[in-house]
Parts: sequence; structure tokens; C-alpha cells
Amino acid sequence: MVNKLYLQNDALDAALRTTVFKNDVIQDNIANVDTPGYKRKSMAFDGIFADALYDARRGGDLSATALTPRERVYDTGSWRLDANNVNIDYEMAAMYENAIKYETLASSVINNYKRLHLVVNGA
Repeated sequence: MVNKLYLQNDALDAALRTTVFKNDVIQDNIANVDTPGYKRKSMAFDGIFADALYDARRGGDLSATALTPRERVYDTGSWRLDANNVNIDYEMAAMYENAIKYETLASSVINNYKRLHLVVNGA
């Protein structure tokens, strides 16, 4: 049972790290909203995380190298004359969504440590 709690902490740690990485990518997009020719960046991680978590449940391990997010550049064209394809409204909504994920994950980490504390202290 304790091993499952540690596995869950590893997964939550990886998810928290990716929300921080995603926040950096979103901030780059927002900072370059007026840069001519800038192409919007995004983060690819959800599939990587799901595969690694599935492997870990089957006895594998959640290694940091297996859980490395990748940055993607979207060159889907632009409706703007300066060839920039960043939509500030989309980026602000993405930042808000990412902040909610971070807060939820942080609460989960705190709750996991509370459970571990109860298990260790036999309460």
C-alpha cells in the first residue's frame, strides 16, 4: 500500500513539473503576441504521461527521462498581417486552465503526504 502512495507521489510530481513547463510555454506565447512572424508554441505531454503511468502500474518505473514534455511549434498560418499566430484570448484561457490544474495537483500532493503521515504514525 505504501508503494502505491509513493508511485502516486511520483506521478503527481511529474504532473506538477509539466504544469510549470506548460506555464513557461504559455508565457512565451503571451510575451511574443506582438512579435512579427512568431509562431505559437504548445506542449506535448498528455500521451507521454498516460503511457508512462500505465507502464508504472504494470511494474515499470516513472523515470524523469520518460516523462519529459516536448515543446511543439504551430505553424498553421495566421490571419494577421505580421504572420504571428498567437491568439491572446486563447493563451489567457490556457493559462487559467493550467493554474487550476496546478492548484489541484498541489492539493493532491499535500493530501498524499497527510495520508503518509497517518500511515507512518499509526493514527
